[in-house]
Amino acid sequence: MVGMGLLLKGEVTSDYLLTGLVTSLLVAALVVGIVASFIDYHRSAAAEQYRSAIHASLDGFWITDTSAGILEANESICRMLGYTREELLRLKISDIETDESPEGIAAHTREMMASGHVKFEARHRCKDGAIIDVEVSVLYIAGLGERLFAFVRDITERKLAESALLESAFQLRESQIVAGLGSYVLDIPTGHWKSSEMFDDLFGIDQAHERSVQSWAALVHPDDREMMVDYFTNEVLGKGLPFDKSYRIIRYQDGAEHWVQGLGKLEFDDQGQPVRMYGTIQNITERKHAEDRIRTLAYFDALTNLPNRRLLMDRLGQAINASKRTLEFGALMILDLDNFKVLNDTQGHDVGDRLLIEVAQRIVANVRQEDTVSRLGGDEYVMMIERLGRDETSAASQAEMIAEKVRKALNEPYTLTRDGQTHYSTPSIGVTLFRGQELSIDVMLKQADMALYQAKGAGRNAIRFFNPAMQASVESRSAMEISLRKGLEKGEFRLFYQPQINQAGQMTGAEALLRWFQPDQANVSPAQFIPLAEDTGLIIPIGNWVMQTACAQLKAWASDHRSSKLQIAINVSARQFRQSDFVEQVFDALRSSGANPALLKLELTESVVLNNIDEVITRMSQIKALGVSSSLDDFGTGFSSLAYLKRLPLDQLKIDQSFVRDITSDPNDAAIVRAIIAMGQSLGIQVIAEGVETEAQLNFLKQSGCTHYQGYFFSRPLPIEGFEQLLGRA
Repeated sequence: MVGMGLLLKGEVTSDYLLTGLVTSLLVAALVVGIVASFIDYHRSAAAEQYRSAIHASLDGFWITDTSAGILEANESICRMLGYTREELLRLKISDIETDESPEGIAAHTREMMASGHVKFEARHRCKDGAIIDVEVSVLYIAGLGERLFAFVRDITERKLAESALLESAFQLRESQIVAGLGSYVLDIPTGHWKSSEMFDDLFGIDQAHERSVQSWAALVHPDDREMMVDYFTNEVLGKGLPFDKSYRIIRYQDGAEHWVQGLGKLEFDDQGQPVRMYGTIQNITERKHAEDRIRTLAYFDALTNLPNRRLLMDRLGQAINASKRTLEFGALMILDLDNFKVLNDTQGHDVGDRLLIEVAQRIVANVRQEDTVSRLGGDEYVMMIERLGRDETSAASQAEMIAEKVRKALNEPYTLTRDGQTHYSTPSIGVTLFRGQELSIDVMLKQADMALYQAKGAGRNAIRFFNPAMQASVESRSAMEISLRKGLEKGEFRLFYQPQINQAGQMTGAEALLRWFQPDQANVSPAQFIPLAEDTGLIIPIGNWVMQTACAQLKAWASDHRSSKLQIAINVSARQFRQSDFVEQVFDALRSSGANPALLKLELTESVVLNNIDEVITRMSQIKALGVSSSLDDFGTGFSSLAYLKRLPLDQLKIDQSFVRDITSDPNDAAIVRAIIAMGQSLGIQVIAEGVETEAQLNFLKQSGCTHYQGYFFSRPLPIEGFEQLLGRA
């Protein structure tokens, strides 16, 4: 309220209202003496005493007439406003009051006279122009003259403190709104609590809502309620621990579910008993959702929403520990889709993804709810089956039943495209059992992977179990891989040469065959180490060594008239041929050796040339441009197409020895060999037969039109020394 008055300096305490009343009574007593002798004010001893008391007061004091003119002022008010007494007595209240006009002051004066005693706050201007806040207590006593008596206290500092407090409270409230943070105070003996506006808004309650521990518990999500009541009773109150818990609430107003983070600190009495808890509550729903999204990305496959490798490793570790305690068997299965790459490449990745999703759903539908199904990546899935009992035979039988159920489900047709076309896919499954053994998780996965490899080797769409013999085979294979690498480094490989003969009985060349001689050990069969070299990629450096060695031999033969026109054929693996720089490797071998390109022949299998036919034709044409010839090896054992053969820049077809072996006794083989020879003649391609071991076979081939031969009938593969001796005798 704005009005006239003098400033009362000092802090306003909770007892100030009582002080104001006492002051008013004192003023009334003083006024009686002052007014009675006002005309003769300075000559009255009693009035002098009153005047001295008023001037000694720390509060400001003045007397005004009904027109707001100042009639008297004490020293305190002079100091407050910076005026002398004489200057103040020449002023009116309107000269000092900042917020009220003279008319307003006059009206206000009449109100004060009517009420007798009022108390209000005002703002006044000091002599130097400064504005101060004041609290005024005014007394008007009818019958004591037309005078108003006012005590004033300077409350500028208090107002500043109040303003700062309000600003702080505003900032706190705004900060709580931004942070979604509410506050509360819980009175522990009574169980009642008070809360901030943000707290109430978060819980969806109003001021009329019951404030008890029971009413708070009723707002907690039913699934979290028992846990939270137990936590508050036993941990917070029972052990005196700080309250720190995230939980879900059901908002009273609309039933919405939210996650909140509750924090609280206990206050204890002198006996160490909790009496109050101060705390905050914060809405963390978005944070929880973000954490869930992060967890999903970290532990689940984005495409199928199955557990990924990280989560699988964690669950598998738990399963092994549980198996140690219960002594029950579990099973680990790795499943791989047969020929998935073909579907993915021909139908597109979107169709492939739909198949992967459908496969995941079928697997989950055909295992038990407590089992774990994981996608490791690509088309590879893992199933972890627990609690299969303590009998190994029974556990294996149960595992096989589950795997077979999954296999059959995945054999059912799929509809993956909009045209409704039916697609089929089959799985290969490898299984290994575990029962708390001291094997690492990686070893168990390798065992299941080995069994999967066996399932694929058995023709796919099959189930195979890991066994120790398989492990021994794998360990032997691993040791051979290490030896293979060392053998290449130490020069343990040699080329043997098997002669190739024409219809006139002349040697036209030789096929270079790789042999591996390990020191102090039996020689390793090519049937053992060549597939391993293919799988490990070692076939690339080995194949390059073969090519360079063969080219060097051609250069060495060039100086001898007996061997200068001999051709050397080398086998090229699919992996080697598909290297992007393969043509450059051939060129480098020829250039560095100085060999005649026309005397080098590359033998390619059907599996090489019939994959990505356009790319193969381009590469073979580049090789032909170098002057190097090409032969199609093991012809007839694959799925050759005449359309492809017509397009390939081939120089030779090689009849596989499996057909030559029985051509004199098996009409079917004989018919096939005649057909291949006729095909080669019609296409203008030379035909050579391998595996010729008898004169009868040779005669049949000659009569059928085959012009070139290779086999034991002529010679076994020989080291270079033996071959050159044979060449000399020829």
